[in-house]
Amino acid sequence: MKKFLTGVVAMTTILALAFTSCKSGDDDDFEPLSPEDKVLVSSDVPSEGWSGNTDNGILKYAPSEYDNEDINTYFAFNMKNGVCDNAVINIVLQNSVQAKQLAQMLNNGTWIEEEEDDDDDYAYSNRSKSQSRSFDITNSLLKCISRANASRAGVTLPIPVQQEGKVIYVVLTNFKGLHADDIKTAVDLWSGNSYTVPDRVIFGTYVNGVYTCKNMHGMNIDYLVETKFNNSGICTKYTTTITLPDENWAAFYYEAYEEQLWDFEQQFGQRPDLKLTGKTVILDALIMGDITREQVNSIIYSLDWLNNCPFIYKLFG
Repeated sequence: MKKFLTGVVAMTTILALAFTSCKSGDDDDFEPLSPEDKVLVSSDVPSEGWSGNTDNGILKYAPSEYDNEDINTYFAFNMKNGVCDNAVINIVLQNSVQAKQLAQMLNNGTWIEEEEDDDDDYAYSNRSKSQSRSFDITNSLLKCISRANASRAGVTLPIPVQQEGKVIYVVLTNFKGLHADDIKTAVDLWSGNSYTVPDRVIFGTYVNGVYTCKNMHGMNIDYLVETKFNNSGICTKYTTTITLPDENWAAFYYEAYEEQLWDFEQQFGQRPDLKLTGKTVILDALIMGDITREQVNSIIYSLDWLNNCPFIYKLFG
């Protein structure tokens, strides 16, 4: 029954978006920008949509028009001969004081302690413009954070960012080497401007039934999917391994899986095998019925673009 495998993989996708890696705020955690790439970080928010040069120069995308009373977000790509040489996502605040405060909260992980107050400038639940978009993770994330605050007092969940003036930014290494068409395909999907999923892997690698990708969501999270097929091209194994750099994040990840698996057991009478080892969560999907190689490939292609949406974009985009 392919519905079951698809459901488990979909759950993996949603949870992978809802939980991202955490690193300390030390300088060594950050991808450095060359002097040439510093131009990518700017408080000048572009007009809504795509602008700039796809061949040589700076290509930009803003999901909405500039709002001087809100947090503004946009992508910037340094293009050379039609290929991305470096990329960042910028979060522009009203002033450097706000940016510094929010950057500190994200880097030290205390952002999870913030109350969901409509008047709070930093209340992520109210600052996310992505709530109306497809594949929104905000509700899943807030549910996890709510449980974290209730059961694990004092736990911090750092999200590594850098700050320059009133701009908070994250370097997106997974865009390096991508052509403009692939960049636009991915960003338009994340932004709800398109619903056509690529028919191949864009960010990771998929060779001999093994999919790998590092630095997913603009964070230090490693994603591995191992598949096997019989001589008829029917899937016999689909194992997902997700490694996070912090055991607290892995524990929350595991708990959220456990919560979801109950629903699958009620529907199908069986549970996938779930394991937690240190910073690694492993999920063996139950395969019921004939799942073809083409169907698995389609799932992998979807995971590739969906799991590479920067976490910061889902919070503030």
